[in-house]
Amino acid sequence: GLADWRYLQGTQRRTGVAHALFNVTGTVLYGLSSLQRRSGSRSVGKTLSNLGYLCVMGGGYIGGDLAYKLGVMVNRNAWVTGKSQFTAVMAAAELPEDKPTHATAGGEDVVLIKRGEHVYALGQSCAHLGAPLSEGLLEGTTIVCPWHGSTFSLEDGRVLCGPSAYAQPCYTARIRNGQVEVQLDGDLAEQEPYYRVIGRAAE
Repeated sequence: GLADWRYLQGTQRRTGVAHALFNVTGTVLYGLSSLQRRSGSRSVGKTLSNLGYLCVMGGGYIGGDLAYKLGVMVNRNAWVTGKSQFTAVMAAAELPEDKPTHATAGGEDVVLIKRGEHVYALGQSCAHLGAPLSEGLLEGTTIVCPWHGSTFSLEDGRVLCGPSAYAQPCYTARIRNGQVEVQLDGDLAEQEPYYRVIGRAAE
């Protein structure tokens, strides 16, 4: 849990702290309960174990939020779905050529890559552990995560090399009236995980 937590930020990190505190408190209470029972204070031991149980239940509930609400260690972009309207994010003249650039579109963080008159746009946070792809390395028509080397296609966000198992949110991008505009494409929930696709290809 500590190894996972060190990669978190903001709400995810605070939720992780609460999850850990509940679990540690529950463990301590169970330990004290065991000591009390051994010394003959069974009623005190039962009370401590009941309190420990409540802490473990609370920690489990928060742990569920970490996985199923915040996507920690699952897919950081699991809830970026649907199709949005085109949104202007920056002036085309301000977007450097062949350099991953962080921008915000309708409250979503994106990474933009300009090549001539064409602009690629993907989700900014790597699906694996949330690394900023704007700090990644361009290799041909792919971008490589700066932390663990996950490689994503610029064309559609498809993951070409792990450790990430999930695609990046992909945006349609265009230049109109001197502005770079992006639009969220499709539903990521319909995309298959990388390990399933690779496994089927191997068969």
